[in-house]
Amino acid sequence: FPVTIIRETGALSIASNEVKKSLPKGIHLMAHGFYRVRLRHKNVQYHLGTSQSLEGAIALRVEAERQLRETGRVK
Repeated sequence: FPVTIIRETGALSIASNEVKKSLPKGIHLMAHGFYRVRLRHKNVQYHLGTSQSLEGAIALRVEAERQLRETGRVK
């Protein structure tokens, strides 16, 4: 997918909305290239962590969803 990177005050920022729309639910690409993983359940937001790779971020999200289904809570 096409990505436009703009230099802003020493940090890289993603200027393309296409990148944000193509990521799985709850996974966001941050300005410095890491993926932030979040999960919302019953109006409570859980910060699951960050990952350097999209695959790692997806694994975090899938594991948290599995925990939620099996135990009703996220560790």
